[in-house]
Amino acid sequence: MRLKARSTWWYAAAALVIVGVSILMFRLVMFLVGQTLGDADSWMSVAGGLTAMVGVAVGAIGWLLRRGREAHDDEAGSAGRLAGWEAARQTYGTAIRRRYQSIDLEVLTPLSEQDEHPPLRIGEIFVGQLVKTDPPAVELPRELMLRLAQDDLQELRDLPPDVDQNLLAEVRKAYTQRPPVPVLELLAGEGVRLVLLGDPGAGKSTLARYVVYTLSGQVQPTDPLAPLVGWLPLIVELRSFSRVLNADPVDAFGRYWQQRHAEGTGLPPDELMDHLRDDGRAVVFFDGLDEVFEPGLRDLVERHIVGFADAHPRARVVVTSRPVGYQGDDLRAAGFAKAKLQDLDQRQIRDFVTRWYQVTCRDEPTQGEQLSARLLRAIGDSNAVAEIAGNPMLLTILAIIGRRRALPRDRSSVFEHAVTVMVEHWDPSKFLNRELPSANLPYLDATDKLELLRLVARRMQDSPAGLSGNFISGHDLTTEFADFLRERDPGHVPLDKAKQAAVSMIQQFRDRNFILSRFGGNVYGFVHRSFLEYLAAADIVDRFHRTRELTEDQLVERVYVRRWKDPAWQEVLLLVTGMLGEATAERCILALLAQDPHWGTDLDAEPKHLVLAVRCVAEVRKPGRLTMAGPAILKGVIHALEVARLAESRWVFVSDLASVLYRAVVPVLAGFGSALPGRDGYLSWYEQNRADLGSVAAVAAELANAVQPAGCSTDNLVELATGHLPADVRQAAIAQLAYRARTDDTRTLLCQLVLAEGEPVVRRAAVSALGTTWRGDSGVSRMLRELAANDHEVGVREAAVHAMARCTPADPAGSVLLRELAQSADHSELRKAAVSALGIGWPADAAVSPLLQELAWHDPDVGVRQAAIHALGQGRPVAAETIATLHDAALNDPERKVRLAAMSVVSWTNREAAETLALLRDRALADSDPFIRQMALREVAQHWRAVPETFEFVADRGCHDVDELVRAAVVSSLRQHWHGHDAALRLLYRWAAEDGNTLVRRAAVEAIAVSWRGDANTLPYMREILSSDPDPWVRAAALEAVAADPQAGPDTLALLHQMVADTSAFNMSALRRAAVDAIVARWRDDEGTLPLLHRLASQDEDWSLRQLAASIIVAGWPDEPGSLPLAHLARQSPFQIVSEATRQSAPKPRTRIEDYFA
Repeated sequence: MRLKARSTWWYAAAALVIVGVSILMFRLVMFLVGQTLGDADSWMSVAGGLTAMVGVAVGAIGWLLRRGREAHDDEAGSAGRLAGWEAARQTYGTAIRRRYQSIDLEVLTPLSEQDEHPPLRIGEIFVGQLVKTDPPAVELPRELMLRLAQDDLQELRDLPPDVDQNLLAEVRKAYTQRPPVPVLELLAGEGVRLVLLGDPGAGKSTLARYVVYTLSGQVQPTDPLAPLVGWLPLIVELRSFSRVLNADPVDAFGRYWQQRHAEGTGLPPDELMDHLRDDGRAVVFFDGLDEVFEPGLRDLVERHIVGFADAHPRARVVVTSRPVGYQGDDLRAAGFAKAKLQDLDQRQIRDFVTRWYQVTCRDEPTQGEQLSARLLRAIGDSNAVAEIAGNPMLLTILAIIGRRRALPRDRSSVFEHAVTVMVEHWDPSKFLNRELPSANLPYLDATDKLELLRLVARRMQDSPAGLSGNFISGHDLTTEFADFLRERDPGHVPLDKAKQAAVSMIQQFRDRNFILSRFGGNVYGFVHRSFLEYLAAADIVDRFHRTRELTEDQLVERVYVRRWKDPAWQEVLLLVTGMLGEATAERCILALLAQDPHWGTDLDAEPKHLVLAVRCVAEVRKPGRLTMAGPAILKGVIHALEVARLAESRWVFVSDLASVLYRAVVPVLAGFGSALPGRDGYLSWYEQNRADLGSVAAVAAELANAVQPAGCSTDNLVELATGHLPADVRQAAIAQLAYRARTDDTRTLLCQLVLAEGEPVVRRAAVSALGTTWRGDSGVSRMLRELAANDHEVGVREAAVHAMARCTPADPAGSVLLRELAQSADHSELRKAAVSALGIGWPADAAVSPLLQELAWHDPDVGVRQAAIHALGQGRPVAAETIATLHDAALNDPERKVRLAAMSVVSWTNREAAETLALLRDRALADSDPFIRQMALREVAQHWRAVPETFEFVADRGCHDVDELVRAAVVSSLRQHWHGHDAALRLLYRWAAEDGNTLVRRAAVEAIAVSWRGDANTLPYMREILSSDPDPWVRAAALEAVAADPQAGPDTLALLHQMVADTSAFNMSALRRAAVDAIVARWRDDEGTLPLLHRLASQDEDWSLRQLAASIIVAGWPDEPGSLPLAHLARQSPFQIVSEATRQSAPKPRTRIEDYFA
């Protein structure tokens, strides 16, 4: 009917036009033959024209009606097609979200825990990583890459001899000059073609699935992917696509889309291609280029990807691949940029772990928080765990296993599982039997693969570089693989076939399994040092337990005793301990405790054997069974605490031993201390000695908390802080409280001490602790302001002012109060504190800078002026006019403190200006104050040593300045900044021989001895100084160098004894002390050393030598019968010695450490 209606219009129009034209033609013919019809002529012309016009109009109307109907039909068809496309896209989005919403954990989960983990949705735990654009095309072990990223190139040791140092420098430069960017922002940005590289387990496929999953649903406006709302997300799994392509390259994409559509996870191919052609907005992931193994097929896949990108220029095309083996010539030529996924950083790791346990422990949130905290603590405490935690897949394994096992103690099971997962898909038997069918190669199961890796680790540990090197030559690695294959089936695998197979296995291992990496050239190493350490430990335990190649004695002596000093072996020893039974582990721990028995003779030393033994105890599953090692550990800890106290009591010495014990021992014992045998002995010792431990008491109290019985509510640290004890003990306890987590109870305690305590030192310590720990707390801020304004103790007010700078920076009320105190406080020290606090905490306050300017130039108090000048240079750009004023003050101000402060601020804030160097050189030459000349010279030497004239300038000052402090500063600068400079060495020899001042000569001798230790002339010259210089201090410096000679023998020891006995001059004390230190450092096990020390401690007339000898005996031979009576003398200051000698009171009796454990 529609066709008939359309035809009627056309027929009518045609008839009317024909009739009208016929009338007109008839009239024209009549006109041409001269015939007329009168009036009918005009009528006929009009009628014909009108008829034709009506015909045309009818035709036009018909045409318009037809076009309108066709447009309506087209619109209806388009709406139908659009509705169909939207419905198909909605169905596709639902299917894609269903497919990718859950994370498959089965392959990562141990068999014993397969059913324990609820389904995890990708959107709940996904953490977006960072990427490095245009990463360097290198393949290096993970540990080396991390150290390069941290700009740690100078500390790299034990590298293969042929590693390219220039390549390492380029890698470091790439990491430092191109900061990483968030990957989701990069994908949502303007780039349309990208190759995204990532190591196995780095999350390439997970990222692709997350983007597709997210864009298939509702995207929040704040989501990094929000710019891609409305874009069609697609994934082409290249392993599947390559099979389609390999079958028939023609229309491979169409057939792949058809296949996906048939599976229910794709769009109708025709409609998809229409969308890509007409709209073009699509995010297309070509996932897994590295999973196309055959090189020719991989090249074909690349060309098809390029063709797809060219055909659809609006689409964003992302190709994922592993970096190893990636070539990408076609992609690079087609304009594909390159980026690499980075390891998760600390914030991302924390975010992932927190989310993981929130989801997996949804019904038990408290347990989730505890598990999260435990895993994060393990990552923070163990370098080995931290190294693998940056890889998302390995972090997932940590989170899975961490649910049922204590980390880091059970980390060996994590490493074992991770390595097993890595090699699970490595099937060398299938691959090699296809490649080398005539080789008769044996089948290798999972146990064989792990054994092969353990043998590689053993080969590395036995190499000259040992475990610290983490490398093996390609030749040695091939030999190890080939020998293993032949041993598995002796007599059937020919050597040549075994070597061919080994080469293929290594390549497959490197390409597919992320276990081995290449340094470059023909040198390999484990990707993660953690894998090397685990495999080395597993190999040792296997030889001890299974093959019986190691006896228990050999395990102790060859592994623990021989290796404990090597830092590269410490993690291996810890892992081995965790794999042993309690009885064997205890024997190994006792062997460690027996090492270095006289370590305490060097008060600057750390008991590394003790720290390692404590860490080994933490690896034992049932520490309550360590009936001998437990008490021995705690005795060692007590001795270390007493050595720390001894070092502290030596008035010229500050020890870091207590903080070492706090960091290394307290966390370990806090985990199981109440179950450790011997805790009662430690608690008895602590209770009797806590008042005499000084600042060490705080660490001792935390250890007491760690080992006290379960359920005991006593907080020993709080008791120290609040008890009737010496002020230094309480002060240390309060400072230690500041390092604890913020709790209301601790804050209340500190506030009570501030308000109610009568001892000013204790109050100041509490104020400082509040400012350190409760930053931003409004209640603490108000208290600090009140104390700073009104407290009756000036020292407390100063402490409150300093705390305000830490606790409430940028607080307007604090700024007002500090500005008032800086101008009008009654005490100079309080004004200086307020000025410094303003500079630190309020650099952006508009009212601060004018005040500092006014105080710096016009205040009558020189100390305030100095503080104001320093504050001007903190936290803000210094204006040019201020620099000019400072420059003038450094030259012309009459006050030395002001000149020094102005010079310092100009130096650190305007270092690039030529005028700054000119100023410093002028002050080094012309300032009347020697300290300013000294500081100016140090600045010039440190920051302008690359300027050619700097050495000559500094050296000239060393020759001609009249002040010995300035000349000694020059010596120090040459030692630090011109090591290896021949002219510097000649000057040092000259000054060591000719300078008339003892300080300068000694500094020159020390500089030669330390910075030119390997020079052939150094030791002979030291011996010459030892016999010729008239000053004992100079000779003592030479003596230290001579005694440190590795070749020093009995003649040197005899010389040292001779010098100890020389009392011929009243000023020989320094030389004699140096000789004693040298004897103890090198010959403390000599049979004559301990008797010598006893004679000095009991008979020598020099009190300092008596105390030195007593200290060494007490610290180095605590179990020696004669040690106990000397403990009191060893811990006295010289002032106490004089005081007690006048009182002649009996010292407090002491008890042997052993007696507390009887």
